[in-house]
Amino acid sequence: MTRERQPTPRTPRAPRVALVIPARLGSSRFPGKALVEINGHPLIYYVWREALKVKRASRVVIASDSREILTTAKSFGAETIRTSARLRNGTERTAEVASRISADIFINVQGDTAIYRASWIDRAIEDMLARRSEFHTLAIPITQDESLFNPAVVKVAIGKVDDQARALWFSRYPIPFVRDAKGGAKTWLKIAKFWRHIGIYLYTRHGLAQYSGQPMGAIERAESLEQMRILEAGWTMGVTLVRGRAVSVDSPRDIAVVERYL
Repeated sequence: MTRERQPTPRTPRAPRVALVIPARLGSSRFPGKALVEINGHPLIYYVWREALKVKRASRVVIASDSREILTTAKSFGAETIRTSARLRNGTERTAEVASRISADIFINVQGDTAIYRASWIDRAIEDMLARRSEFHTLAIPITQDESLFNPAVVKVAIGKVDDQARALWFSRYPIPFVRDAKGGAKTWLKIAKFWRHIGIYLYTRHGLAQYSGQPMGAIERAESLEQMRILEAGWTMGVTLVRGRAVSVDSPRDIAVVERYL
């Protein structure tokens, strides 16, 4: 009697990861910052260079509606995709890219995030996959008192569910508010723990589609924080907590800080 052969179990396919760097010229606080020269290269070059080190990302794309940004990106070898000028934020720009390329997870590294670590993103991908979440991001401790009340430094309040960090709220104002603090930022930092949100987002393809179909909420509009659309809609957002140095360029004075650490 011949024994019937059992099919060989298939190894699950690893999720395909695409990293998108959305960029525009029309920044209200610092117009043209994506192309500002730092140590001989445009700002967006440094964002792209670090993104190439993300081990799990099989594709890195610079997405913009600006011909000037796309031409510059091509000159240093980046893959580019031209997107609509009507898009309001980097997540919407990433969603347009997702409608045109194939991947399971999309990562949005904002085009002004000049200094960060690719290893953080690889950790965040692993955390996201383990939690099976649709949305994920990163945060770093605030240790410098001048950052606490700076509205360009976005803060995130973090809670934990089953020992996994998730975002409770984002604001340009310090959260939590320290009611009984009589001193300035130094006192606040002694009393409470504050986290800075890093401008890096991770989404599943389905999560991006959900985001695109959701209208902008009142809090997102008031704070001008695209990630608030996720929380306002009642969805959860996981957080990977990291340590190190992260620098975003929000004004011309930030250029000197980037030059110091590159």
